[in-house]
Amino acid sequence: MVQFYFLSVACSLLLGCILFFQKNSVQKDDSENSESDISFLDEKPVSFASLFSQDSFFTFPVFQLILGSVSIITALLILLSPFGGVFLFGDLIPALSCVLGGAALLVNYYSENSSSEIKLPELLNLLLIEWKGYVGIFCIAVSIIHFIIPGVLFF
Repeated sequence: MVQFYFLSVACSLLLGCILFFQKNSVQKDDSENSESDISFLDEKPVSFASLFSQDSFFTFPVFQLILGSVSIITALLILLSPFGGVFLFGDLIPALSCVLGGAALLVNYYSENSSSEIKLPELLNLLLIEWKGYVGIFCIAVSIIHFIIPGVLFF
């Protein structure tokens, strides 16, 4: 359905922007002054990054909880009713980006609002917590490609 197609593109784009521009909650105090620890993920455009700053609507915990939940539900629904008629493979990568981004946002929400520590397997910990900026880039790229060429196999 076209509604799920639009929802998957919108969720992936929002998830990607939030995950890419969000600051890590766990940072070292002495690494803030060190110039050798600067990576390309820390150098963000000031004008666009201000939309996703700490005081914006996109960083409210309830919004992140709802967006993470809606994106995972959307991923399941686009696998059940693919856009363009190709069963399962037509929307496989967009569904994967919605699931990864939504899971990263939900894990981030839980870690910020819970007093207990999350114990995830090593691969999930790496993907959802440590590499959430790269997951954000993946979500943005998939949403742009999926929007431009919706009928291509795997997109």
